[in-house]
Amino acid sequence: MKKGILIWASLLAIILVVSPSYPASAAEPIVIGVPTALGSIEGRDGWMAVQMAVEEINAKGGGIGRRQEASIKGLFHRHARA
Repeated sequence: MKKGILIWASLLAIILVVSPSYPASAAEPIVIGVPTALGSIEGRDGWMAVQMAVEEINAKGGGIGRRQEASIKGLFHRHARA
């Protein structure tokens, strides 16, 4: 029993030492894609809500120690092309 626990503890220690840590990748922001149509009131309001949420998250230190960023993935065309 003790030998099994020792093996698992050793494996966990090796994984923690070898795996990259989160602060090392802190330079890259986490990008949140927002599919919305800015031509409608709902789309603009939704985009503003996402921006407010991202600002709030960043003010608290970001997610996983990384800054958040929102990006519009818009539905800009009114008519679908055939």
